[in-house]
Amino acid sequence: MARRRSAFVTPAVAGLGALAVAGVVYWVVRSSRSAVAAPPARRTRPAPLPEPPAPDEAEAQWERERSEEPLPSVRGTPDEVETPAFDDGTPRARRGAKLPVQGVGDNFAPGYAPVDRGAPMAATSPDAIWPVQTDSRAYLQVSYWSDKGVRGRSGNAFGAKRKDSSGGSMFHAGMDLGGDEGDVVVAPEDGTVVDIVKFYHGTWALYLRTRDDVVLNLGEIAYPSWREFGITPGAAVKRGEPVARVGQMFEGSMLHVEAWDGEGLTDEQMRLFLRNGLSSGSLVWRDRSAPPERLLDPSAYLLQASENQYILDQSAS
Repeated sequence: MARRRSAFVTPAVAGLGALAVAGVVYWVVRSSRSAVAAPPARRTRPAPLPEPPAPDEAEAQWERERSEEPLPSVRGTPDEVETPAFDDGTPRARRGAKLPVQGVGDNFAPGYAPVDRGAPMAATSPDAIWPVQTDSRAYLQVSYWSDKGVRGRSGNAFGAKRKDSSGGSMFHAGMDLGGDEGDVVVAPEDGTVVDIVKFYHGTWALYLRTRDDVVLNLGEIAYPSWREFGITPGAAVKRGEPVARVGQMFEGSMLHVEAWDGEGLTDEQMRLFLRNGLSSGSLVWRDRSAPPERLLDPSAYLLQASENQYILDQSAS
């Protein structure tokens, strides 16, 4: 006779079964909660702040040069004898002597016109005005050489003899105009800013191309004064628009003006020409009979600007 299977379950077996059922219920409940609420996002560390930019070593070098010897093209030791005419020919002198207003161009009469100093003369402009707003007593003074001798100060004139740091001969490639540190430099006429570059001993130069393709170096300006007026390379500017401020080199301040022939060159090509020349020294004028390539004499241009400004000042007073 077959034996019947007992229905009796021991307490140990019953306890194991209850635990198994409880585990299944726990995982079902946890899974349902996970489907409803996503786990909180994992906290991440904030991104580190960027490091402050390292100082520009080139800028620091130019600052250090303030206390060093001047470079050749700014070392003024003229050895030409000053033989000024009875009147230096500037509007300032005429006004001080209460002379009648002269017409534009009278300074170009025979005997008073600027003479050849070794480089082609930059074309005059009927629109050009004085490029620096100043109370300096040299306001509107154009220093240049005529058949009647030097008019103004020979050391400030284009082509003035200079000595480099080794005692060699060289010549002034521009003209120095009176101005005090902080005086506003303006565009003498409508044009385009070709470049703004480091010049000499902490000062900078702004190169402005006029409509006649004369590229003017408005040099020895303060860094970074052009930013005050929103001026950047490539900017189009109007006549009389402020573009920078006169800087200081050692003890003196002035506006150094050069003129370069930009005909046939784009702004980018002119920019490369000037930067390469400044870095290589090829813009320094060492041989009277062989001026640097594309250098122009700004004497006539600035005489015209002086006359134009004089008439504007008289009409405004």
